[in-house]
Amino acid sequence: MYDPGLVSAALLVCPACRSRDDHGLHVQTLEPSPASDELRCACGRRYPIVDGVAVILADPTAVVRDQLAALLETAPTAALAALLADVGPDDAPYARLLEQVSIYVDAHWGDRAEPPPDGPAADLGPPCALASLVARVSARAAHRVEHAVELGCSAGRILAELAAGAERAVGLDLDLATLRRGRRILAGERVSYLRRVIGRHYAAAHVPPGPLPPGAAQAVMICGDALDPPLI
Repeated sequence: MYDPGLVSAALLVCPACRSRDDHGLHVQTLEPSPASDELRCACGRRYPIVDGVAVILADPTAVVRDQLAALLETAPTAALAALLADVGPDDAPYARLLEQVSIYVDAHWGDRAEPPPDGPAADLGPPCALASLVARVSARAAHRVEHAVELGCSAGRILAELAAGAERAVGLDLDLATLRRGRRILAGERVSYLRRVIGRHYAAAHVPPGPLPPGAAQAVMICGDALDPPLI
């Protein structure tokens, strides 16, 4: 199981009170709270941890407004998800959540998913869109570094490979729903998701536990802004 305490050890800083003046950059490191589901800054800001993913943004308004479904989602059946997604336009928050999770989990972990993705590309080889990049990053793990950061880590396949060659690996993305699933996959859990088939029709799929690169379970995944990362 993933240790949420790893989040607080990732040298994360508060983006709300970070400042720069003639003397340089001034930051305050986030500290764990007595409540295990949040980080706190001395300035008073508090940041939630959802399924092991810390949400660290200078202005969290957009996440709460646009990703409320990602914060509160459960695990509906494919039929119920289709019914819920049928309310509103194609870019409604819940329909967009289902589509993004389907696209990115398949892109990162489709070679392990059950059932595997189908379609025109299925006959071309392993259904992992990132297979070539995964191989390249895996090869460089022999040259260890102290810190590795991936901006736009999505479901975590590349982050897992980076973690194998780093003392500390941190991935950053704004898509909380996909991050939550990626974090659980890296923790070695069986993760279910809904694969978009056509229109607003979905089929159940899952990524079973499988071998992961060394250190993958200790990688930290953050819901944050790549243009304003909460990192030292």
